[in-house]
Amino acid sequence: MSRFKIIFLLFVMVSIVVGIFIFLHIASFSSVSFILKEPVVGSVYKVVGDKKEQQPQTIGSSVILQYQNGDYCVVPTDKKYSQTPICFTVNDKDMSVDFNPNYSKYYLSELLPSEIGSINVIIQEQYKDVIDNFVLKQGALLGLGEWYGGTLTQKVARSDQGDVYRFLLKKTNGAWGIVAYPQIVFSKFDYPSVPFTVLDTVNRFAGIQGSS
Repeated sequence: MSRFKIIFLLFVMVSIVVGIFIFLHIASFSSVSFILKEPVVGSVYKVVGDKKEQQPQTIGSSVILQYQNGDYCVVPTDKKYSQTPICFTVNDKDMSVDFNPNYSKYYLSELLPSEIGSINVIIQEQYKDVIDNFVLKQGALLGLGEWYGGTLTQKVARSDQGDVYRFLLKKTNGAWGIVAYPQIVFSKFDYPSVPFTVLDTVNRFAGIQGSS
């Protein structure tokens, strides 16, 4: 066999090996579709044990990116959004991730003063026949400020604890309306259209002790 043929065969073999390596590398990536309802800038990083990848990617709109198998998280860069990571796992298949973080508690508290007047008017009108038997405790805005949860505590002797009824309002087209009337506990079964995080948060609201 001539020297040229040997060199040619070696070149072909190396090309095949390199081609296989490139194919396996490309095949090791999966498509991740980030779905955003509004343009929120987020930072995507890989989680390795307790550590974060040093160079996270930034997203600011609905986009499809390629990732190798592993655990990843995305966090808003704007502090007005909750900094709770939205995490996902890539495992040999394409997937989608909803990146729609809620506002932070601090930002929601800043929005509340401009909304609480209208909210209280709705509550007073809806429960005017029974409101005198309860103590209204200021609640909180939730989600992106479109939800409001609060409590009405039954008036009893100061040594007792009155029943706490939780209620939920939603702002639609600029107007607040009752979504869930006062109840002891809200269930996802009864309110499937309300985000579970909203229901769970309101269920944890405490009333006012010793109200009479």
